[in-house]
Amino acid sequence: MSLSAAGLKTDEIAQYMGIDAKTLRKYFSRELDHGAMLLEGLAMQALVQRMLEGNVSAAKEVRTIAAARAAPRTPKAHVHKPAPLGKKAALAQEAKAPPTGWGDLLN
Repeated sequence: MSLSAAGLKTDEIAQYMGIDAKTLRKYFSRELDHGAMLLEGLAMQALVQRMLEGNVSAAKEVRTIAAARAAPRTPKAHVHKPAPLGKKAALAQEAKAPPTGWGDLLN
């Protein structure tokens, strides 16, 4: 579970354990698929146990984690960027507005 949570691949974990990868997947699929979540749950249980024993630091940490999970997540405002103009469209737009400064050349 901890090796999966650390990002090791199934084949690497099987080699470390000295077993076949197929056997590892057969008997430990839950740990491989959800290793990080399972470890986080175990860590939270240990933290709550320390909090119940009177550890003030653990109580503050539990409150911090609970507040972070309960905070509503506001989606970021999406700023719509106009699509860049192609060559023909840019030339057509330039042609609609004549350039300035021609008056000096004609005098």
